[in-house]
Amino acid sequence: MTTLFNNISDSQKKKIYHLLQANTVNYTKDINILSNVNKTTFIGIIEEGKVELIYNDYQGEKKILSILEKNSIFGNLLTNITEEITCITKENTKVTYIDYDKITIS
Repeated sequence: MTTLFNNISDSQKKKIYHLLQANTVNYTKDINILSNVNKTTFIGIIEEGKVELIYNDYQGEKKILSILEKNSIFGNLLTNITEEITCITKENTKVTYIDYDKITIS
């Protein structure tokens, strides 16, 4: 897996977050931090902890698609899946959110 901030110091990373007006949130275990039913325009970066990306099929059955850990990126804009997907914390987790419009060039 490629590290998102490879060769970037913590102080440089903080400056980047500040410029992009990033928001960091701490979650406890078993919190739903994303549902693609809610159309949001942010990306999330897992700073600490672990989450499961879960697919909920039309019969209500849940399937784990992926386990996301430190430096993983997620968000509605990063997938073309139209079925319901949720992202549930599996332990205390810290996520930094960046508005997608802040990192794209018009």
